[in-house]
Amino acid sequence: MRGLILKDLYLVKSFGKQYIFILGFMCIWGIAMKATAFLCIYTVLMGAMIILSITALDDAVSFNRFALTMPVSERTLIKSKYFLFIITVSIGVALALLISGMAALLPVEMNQEFNWQDIMPSVTIFVVGTSITFPVILYKGAEKGRYAYMATMFGIGGIVYVALKLCQKYHISLYALERVPNVLFVGVFAGICVISLVISYFVSLRLVQKKEW
Repeated sequence: MRGLILKDLYLVKSFGKQYIFILGFMCIWGIAMKATAFLCIYTVLMGAMIILSITALDDAVSFNRFALTMPVSERTLIKSKYFLFIITVSIGVALALLISGMAALLPVEMNQEFNWQDIMPSVTIFVVGTSITFPVILYKGAEKGRYAYMATMFGIGGIVYVALKLCQKYHISLYALERVPNVLFVGVFAGICVISLVISYFVSLRLVQKKEW
């Protein structure tokens, strides 16, 4: 599995300059607009979306079919993709926190400081959304997975929007969340991420094992 992950990381490195350029542009735009929160969320989104790019490259050359001719199991292939996703999202989170910390040192006053209580709900949304679409990505390919991902994220966005509207309607304050200890707050959202990835992994494994290569 280590070799599969390294292969994917080398692929990420091959188009890393494009991501660096886009991130640099977004940093300039974020500073100009004083929008730290948007910039931090964007870095997490980039980390979450890399898995689609890697899967698309694998599909283009039928890499998985080739890999299965070697002593590589379907279970190992799937695990490598989930580990790659965890790695890239973790890098996105680290960049988000780094950008937030650097923005606090700028002479320009930014609109919002980004901390763990801000970033964990965003990370959870992306992780849950990807967990739902991972089986589609691995079973049907990156192209159909991309559409499934967009539909899933729109669905989650709609649920969040309706939930916020209901809170406003029934005068339910969300400020109570600020009094929750950071460890508990982060732990709950991290638990949701872990559970969603575990369930997604076993669903993906069952589907891919039935796939005709």
